[in-house]
Amino acid sequence: MTIETELKKISKSLSLINDSQTFNKISSTNLENIDDILNDYLPLHLKWIEKGNSWIIESLSENHQLDRQAFSQLLVGVRNLYLDLEELNDLFIEVSKELDKN
Repeated sequence: MTIETELKKISKSLSLINDSQTFNKISSTNLENIDDILNDYLPLHLKWIEKGNSWIIESLSENHQLDRQAFSQLLVGVRNLYLDLEELNDLFIEVSKELDKN
């Protein structure tokens, strides 16, 4: 199990939940925003983190010095991942409220 696999399952689960609801459907805007975060933004941030880690290992192995650009790449990836997970959390709260109406 990887995070990427589980993220893809979330989109599918939300679609199934929405299809099963007669009333209180999840708004298409929230579904689209969640889908964008899960399928576009989070994988991109994970690639930045992976690339930063790779550069750090390479610079320390070859030069025995930390490459500041590599560390910045890692930092930006982690920060953006955090921000998008926070946004995803807010969207899930909104979806929960939509489903709880009535």
